[in-house]
Amino acid sequence: MLIHLDTSLFHDPTNESDISYLISIMADNYRYDFFLELTEIKELDAFKNLSQSNKKAAEEMFYRHITGSTKVSYRISIESDNEKTFDINEAKIFLNEKFKIFLENNRYDKYFIECLLKNFKKKSKYIQRGLERNWIEYSNLGGQTNMLNTLDTYLKEFDKLPKENKRYTRCFVLLDGDKKFPNEQLSGEKRKFISFLEENEISFHILYKREMENYMPIEALKRSGVNNEFIAIYEKLSDDIQDFYDLEKGLKNTSIDKLPSGVRDLFADVSDEDYKYLNRNVFIKDKFKSTFPDCFRFADRESLLERTKNQKDPDELVNILLKISKAIQNG
Repeated sequence: MLIHLDTSLFHDPTNESDISYLISIMADNYRYDFFLELTEIKELDAFKNLSQSNKKAAEEMFYRHITGSTKVSYRISIESDNEKTFDINEAKIFLNEKFKIFLENNRYDKYFIECLLKNFKKKSKYIQRGLERNWIEYSNLGGQTNMLNTLDTYLKEFDKLPKENKRYTRCFVLLDGDKKFPNEQLSGEKRKFISFLEENEISFHILYKREMENYMPIEALKRSGVNNEFIAIYEKLSDDIQDFYDLEKGLKNTSIDKLPSGVRDLFADVSDEDYKYLNRNVFIKDKFKSTFPDCFRFADRESLLERTKNQKDPDELVNILLKISKAIQNG
């Protein structure tokens, strides 16, 4: 995003240290693009008294953007007179804030994101750079009953600032679909949470498949060497079953005629022998949440794309990265 430092800041000598501080934040490893009217301020003391490194950064940014048409994302000015203009105190908080990638389980779900970063490097440079510089962090969202409280608490951190608290958020939310079959409606809790995200203009993505685990390529599971007997049956299942089967909990020893109708339809063509095995066995009996995500390190670009080619959006994985990158760049 491009930040415009208003000329009005430089006319007040008491702003010198704050201007220096803000430029240092933005110039640090090119964290933010910024722009100031060099021709209007270069003779003012507030500019002259900047460190040589900050003056050099300001001049470099001026010449980089003077002929460009890049849209300004935010202005920093004496007065905070609209939602895209911050005063100095607001700017300090906003620019120092880490961008948060909210995951339902940030400890284990991050393996999925890191798998995408590794295999789609050209689409994720901005994200990877932010993670390496500690400008981006994974944050825990929790289960469905806790999601709204988590985000509401995050918003409340900005309650004492002049604008609506949503104007200061810097985050992206990635949600499991949690559907048990393709046409199942999202739960009431999840729909309520999505409405909350939309109201507060928070970027998000809902996975097409049931959970992140369902994006695991068969090839990665085979390379992991974990439970080959289960994999041999699992890979025979249809794309829809692989998309919506609960890999952690399985079928919970439920006869096919007692399954919910949508789930029962999925398994209609599965042999009795294979259904019997799936009904009595799960992929990993113990420590699923800590063991299964590690299998993502065996996934490659081709197998990930193969795993999503049956979807309405076969480019979903790349689009997740593009959405996160856009949210970061838009502030």
